Amino acid sequence: MTYVATDLFGNADLFEKLKKEIRFGEKDFMFVLGNMVDFGEQTADLLLELSYADNVWPIAGRRERTACRMLSGFEKMLSEGGTPDPDFIAEMQAWNSDGGDATLSGFRSLDHEMREGILEYLSDMPAYETVTVRGKDYLLVAEGITGYKNGTAPEDYPDGAFFGDNPVTEIDGFVTLASAGTDGTGVADGERSPGKRLYALRLEDMKKYVIE
Repeated sequence: MTYVATDLFGNADLFEKLKKEIRFGEKDFMFVLGNMVDFGEQTADLLLELSYADNVWPIAGRRERTACRMLSGFEKMLSEGGTPDPDFIAEMQAWNSDGGDATLSGFRSLDHEMREGILEYLSDMPAYETVTVRGKDYLLVAEGITGYKNGTAPEDYPDGAFFGDNPVTEIDGFVTLASAGTDGTGVADGERSPGKRLYALRLEDMKKYVIE
């Protein structure tokens, strides 16, 4: 089976609960559409676990890109010493106050080799993936593509993201999963507690899961 999930927010225990709920096995596949990092104290452990999973693939969202930039800058600051750049420090403080403090704390607790592994994992995350399930084509993203309708790609989107002239269904980690909930009533981002609720979807039959 093929699953998409989002809003792990550094909660490795919640991820384990999801895998048990769906009976996730070696022959199954899962795409994690952003919101893997920040807020949760298990962010570093979760990233390490995901990086070793052969059948779980990440797709970077805003938080993953920010974490990669902040953690890379932190490592550079430690190695080079000297006076930190004021703009970077200001950005780091803003990130910390928006959940990044948990990510940084977990990252700092790791040895050098593990930190390098996490940075490589974050930097290699793609912005999108494409997958075909039961003859239907999907574009998987963490955040929606402005102007994307009925398989027509914006001119500035990377080549190869689409399947020629075939209709493509966009699966957006936030809009399709996190905002929609399971009953279609909608759940606002600000009304949720990050890392307390995980959303998933099985593409074969579009069954939705909410794990708390």
